[in-house]
Amino acid sequence: ERSRGLGDVYKRQIYTNRRNKFKTDIAYARRRLATKAAKKALNKAKEGLNKPEQFYSLVYNAITGFISDKLNINTAGLTNIQIIELLKNTKKESDTLDDLLNFLNLCDAGKFSPAKPSQEQMREFYFKAEKILEMLERDLK
Repeated sequence: ERSRGLGDVYKRQIYTNRRNKFKTDIAYARRRLATKAAKKALNKAKEGLNKPEQFYSLVYNAITGFISDKLNINTAGLTNIQIIELLKNTKKESDTLDDLLNFLNLCDAGKFSPAKPSQEQMREFYFKAEKILEMLERDLK
């Protein structure tokens, strides 16, 4: 009976410590919540499949937001090449970085292109975004 009470005390203490860390350590909180936020942003992009300019912006923001949160940096105002340079400092494979740079450039092209992509092209791009996010999750642990 008494050990159960101590277990509850330990659980409560662990919960309190974690909650306090979230409140006081912004970098920790951003890293821990990055995946959830990126997936939520990608889902929002998926809802915008009928609006190409918004779709590509939302996908771009989901991926760069994830990188921003994982590295605890502000990616606003950074070029795609600067984002890749920051990731190079984390010792990531160049193939991964080349894929990411290509993807970010395609997002930019999609945002500003006068040609409207088909629903199927946008759906394929969405699935590519999910794969890029999975790759980044694995590489930025």
